[in-house]
Amino acid sequence: MNFSRKFFFMPLIGLLAFPGSSAALWQITTVGDESDDFLSVAVGQGRNNTINAVYGGNKNNFAYEYIWNGGSWNRFVLTGNHDDIFGVAVGDARNNGESRVMAACKDNDLYEYFHNGTSWSETSAGTTNDEIKAVTIGNGWNDGVQRVYAGNKSGAVDEFFWSSGWSHTSIVTMTDEVHTVAVGPGRNGDGDNYLYSGRKGGMLREYHYNGLSWAATGMSINCGGDVWSIAVGAAQEGSANTYLYVGDADGEIYEQYYNGTSWEAATMIASGLDRVLGLAIGDGRNDGVTRLYAATRADHVYELTWLGAAWSAPLDIGSPSPNDLFTVAVGAGRNGSAENQVYVGSADTLLYEYKWLSPTPTITPTVAGTPTVTPTATVTPTATMTPTATVTPTVTPTATVTLTATVTPTVTSTATMTPTATVTPTASVTLTATVTPTVTQTYTITLTSTITPTRTHTPPYTPTPTFTITLTSTITPTYTVSLTSTITQTATISPTPPPTRTVTPTPTITQTSTISPTHLPVTDVSQVLVYPNPYRGISTALPRVTFTNLPPQVKIRIYDLTGKLVRVIKKDDPGTSAVWDLQNRRGANAASGTYIYIVEGQGGEKRGKIVLLR
Repeated sequence: MNFSRKFFFMPLIGLLAFPGSSAALWQITTVGDESDDFLSVAVGQGRNNTINAVYGGNKNNFAYEYIWNGGSWNRFVLTGNHDDIFGVAVGDARNNGESRVMAACKDNDLYEYFHNGTSWSETSAGTTNDEIKAVTIGNGWNDGVQRVYAGNKSGAVDEFFWSSGWSHTSIVTMTDEVHTVAVGPGRNGDGDNYLYSGRKGGMLREYHYNGLSWAATGMSINCGGDVWSIAVGAAQEGSANTYLYVGDADGEIYEQYYNGTSWEAATMIASGLDRVLGLAIGDGRNDGVTRLYAATRADHVYELTWLGAAWSAPLDIGSPSPNDLFTVAVGAGRNGSAENQVYVGSADTLLYEYKWLSPTPTITPTVAGTPTVTPTATVTPTATMTPTATVTPTVTPTATVTLTATVTPTVTSTATMTPTATVTPTASVTLTATVTPTVTQTYTITLTSTITPTRTHTPPYTPTPTFTITLTSTITPTYTVSLTSTITQTATISPTPPPTRTVTPTPTITQTSTISPTHLPVTDVSQVLVYPNPYRGISTALPRVTFTNLPPQVKIRIYDLTGKLVRVIKKDDPGTSAVWDLQNRRGANAASGTYIYIVEGQGGEKRGKIVLLR
């Protein structure tokens, strides 16, 4: 199995400023870009050493490791080409003191990845009866032994255990699809770990191992929508009590508390957030305060803080792109640093890092009054007071930016073809022609693009992009052919003329040249063309739009006019074209309308629009 490595330099997404809130101090940067949805993320020491790393799985069938080298992220591929990686977990899965990375896969398999100090190896821990949607590692039996728990699409939760080999058994069998699983001390004061599964239909279930077998405890929460995320822990700052936190499809977050005798009624601590796909508990600001973090389908990350008597309103700490955010984790992902960051996986193919920037304190100088001096005998009191204070004002910036760009490139070329033949006649006639055609294909393109995006950051953060694009293409292929013919003619004449006779032959030469122009290889993206454009339902026998004049290595991103990513196409071959089959990333047909394409490759990037008329 080939494991590849490359480096990611951190593009700065920005300091997201929300007037009047501390969200302005969150900095968002990119950890990795892997060409499809990032479905899962975890932080840990997967290599059995002191190196912290970030692990992620995505929809293009691979799991990845990212290690911070002090200036950028080193990226390693862990898996072979399997299927969607819905979940990743890091821990001592075999109970031998060695960390491993476990990956839940759409192909029904649970995969184990181990680093031997030199490279990663892969082992199948077992196959279940359906797509594995979630995975976690924990002490489910309360016997000090780590086991692996995986929930699947058919509603089962399997327990995986290593003892000279992997074995697994279904400990929960239901019919509702499992979205998430968690192991932890959900019952405050009980001391035992419990197994929790969040399901389709709004159900949360709790299970306990009694020393002989697993059993449902009877505790259940019926949320307003599907349960997509669970977090177990002490999220209330200043309290050692453990709670159970649940995020559902209706954009609500519930807090559940066990009072030592029974479960109290669930408390809704947030609502109106859109589908809560990920929950995590941690000290994301590195200020000693534990908080709750939520990733939502509405492309925002929220932070909730316990204020001592009630929860704060959800603080929107940033939206990196207008796409679903599937997963969130809090941990010290940067090797060599003990500081926690917040990591988020997105449908825009990127894995993001949120870093809290500590605010500069505001100092109010205090100056003492005039001293009172009572002299004894003869005293000359002298007081010198020079108060010094450094004041840093708190500024809440509000910015409105209007950007207008008009670009009109024009290229014109003229082709000239001048064949030249040199003939040296002698006594015998031999005709040889050497033709070397050189073809230069040049397009005349007039592109006028007027783009006026206007964004005003006023909570809630609602980007409203406006695009006005006018595209006019005039294509005039012109060939420049240089033809050189060297002809040596020898004439043999009988009878042989006397020495004094002068013969001046006049040859008749008919030359036919067939020239097949050869296109020079494309070296950048500036000459990219798209056809048919507009596409009409009867334009071609097969529904497709072709990108041509492409360099060997390009990535093509296609967006709708709301800015939502529709499709990513990658090409890495000597050919000069790539095809969009007019489907989105989920395999459904793209609707009629206008789409924006961005071609990235050698020489920069090129942008344009595609119109679909079905």
